[in-house]
Amino acid sequence: VAAKGELRNKLVQAMLRLRVVFLLILPVVCLAALDASKYSRSQQIHEDYKLRWQIENDVLKIGVEVQAVGWVGFGITEAGGMKGADIVYFEAASGDIVDAYSLSYSKPETDTCQDWTLATFSKEEGKLMFEASRKLRTGDNEDWEIVNDVETMEGHAFIAAWGDSEEISYHASNRVSGRVFLFGEEREDRILAVRAQPGIEQSDILHDENLIPATETYYAENCVNLEQATGLDPDVPRHIVAHEAIIDPGTAQYVHHFLVYGYAQRDCEDGGGL
Repeated sequence: VAAKGELRNKLVQAMLRLRVVFLLILPVVCLAALDASKYSRSQQIHEDYKLRWQIENDVLKIGVEVQAVGWVGFGITEAGGMKGADIVYFEAASGDIVDAYSLSYSKPETDTCQDWTLATFSKEEGKLMFEASRKLRTGDNEDWEIVNDVETMEGHAFIAAWGDSEEISYHASNRVSGRVFLFGEEREDRILAVRAQPGIEQSDILHDENLIPATETYYAENCVNLEQATGLDPDVPRHIVAHEAIIDPGTAQYVHHFLVYGYAQRDCEDGGGL
């Protein structure tokens, strides 16, 4: 019996030694301040949210700083909303980063494959920061591919949110959405380049003031007589070669997309658009 007891003790000691070795070889995430010099690009996407990023070979590296103490998330999305978004979020209480996706206006679902790697994080004086990376093309059908937006001439639509609770939860007004050029120059730079070309004419067409009803989806229609709105001669053929949205920052959160139709009649009453 004594021999069996001694053998049992030796087995327990061996298991403990194995467990200690296993714990020691886990990746170590550093608690450190964000080094802005590591990133070639940055954008203040909200007064409380700073996004920095760097693309190295086939890897996207991001650094996020936000005025919050609980959690922060960032996502790439096709249509500019939560539905269909590819999301990464960080929770300070656990120190965990989560690769997730969303199919509805609710808490994101955790991806089967965790493709984001956390590098550093910190929380101090009401500010939360984390740095992480993932491959541009993960091969995961729960991730969006991050494509070269210089070639597509269209920035990546994004969503972001943050909060002070220990776990990710409803963000209320702590959210923002928009577009960001991850690979190349901003849209404004492109528009300026087009404007500088010979023969280019520019006009601003603004929507009439409109009261937004309390419904989830609402389209406000506005018929624009181009001759009156732009002062251009309607008998001279022209081609639209570039455009940019003019959105009032005060109402930007309510704007999702634009639909533009051309009509043969100036009163938009010919029975259908082109």
